[in-house]
Amino acid sequence: NLTKSSIAQIAHAISMNTVEESYFENLVYFNQAKTIAEKTLYYSRLLQARKPKDIEKVKRDNFEYYSSWYHSVIRELVTLIEFGNDYRLLAESTIPAITPRQAQDSVTLLKRLKFIEPDGEGKYRLSNPVIATWSEGPDVFAIEKFQQEMLDLARRSFATFPRQERLNASTTFNISKETFDFFKMKTREFRTELLELARLDENPDSVYQFTFNLFPVSRRNEKSK
Repeated sequence: NLTKSSIAQIAHAISMNTVEESYFENLVYFNQAKTIAEKTLYYSRLLQARKPKDIEKVKRDNFEYYSSWYHSVIRELVTLIEFGNDYRLLAESTIPAITPRQAQDSVTLLKRLKFIEPDGEGKYRLSNPVIATWSEGPDVFAIEKFQQEMLDLARRSFATFPRQERLNASTTFNISKETFDFFKMKTREFRTELLELARLDENPDSVYQFTFNLFPVSRRNEKSK
C-alpha cells in the first residue's frame, strides 16, 4: 500500500520518467481498488498506456478489406506461400477453399490498399504487422458483417477439424454491468497479448482465426444491485 506522495518518492528514487510514473501510479491504485468500478477505471488507464504504438488503423476508405472473410486470410497467407502467379495454389490453401479468381482479386485489393508488398523473393510482406479498426455509426455494419462471417467459420470448424486442431470453449456466469465492462477490457488486453506473441513467432506455418464472444443470455434484473 503506497500513498500518492510515496509513489512519487519511489518514482524519483529509481529515475522514472513521466509516462512510467503515471503507469506505476495507476498500477498501485488498481491493486488497491476495492470495487469493480474503481478497478475498471484504473485498468483502462493501464491499457491505454500499454497500447502498442505501431498498430495501423484501417481508414474508412479501406473498409472494402472487410467485405469478405478471406481478405484477412489471404493477407497473412501470402507471407507464407511462394505461389508466383499460381492463384489456384493460393485459393486451395484457404479453409474453406476459395476460387482462383477470388484469390487473385484479393491480392490485387491488398496491394491497392497497401496492406502487402512484394518481398523480392517470390512472396509478400505485410506493410504493417498489425492493423485494427475503430468504427461507429453506419461503418459498424461492414465490420459486423465481417465478424458474422468469421462466426460462421467458427461454427463450421466443429465439423471441419478434429478436436485437437481447434479450441472451442464456453462459460456461463452471472455478473453486473460494471464487471461486464471490466471483462471487455480484460479481453482486449488478452487479444493484444496474443498479437504480440504472433508478432514474435519467427516460424509461422499456418493462419488461424481467434474469435471470442461475450453476450447476455438473459434479461437484466433491474431490481438487483
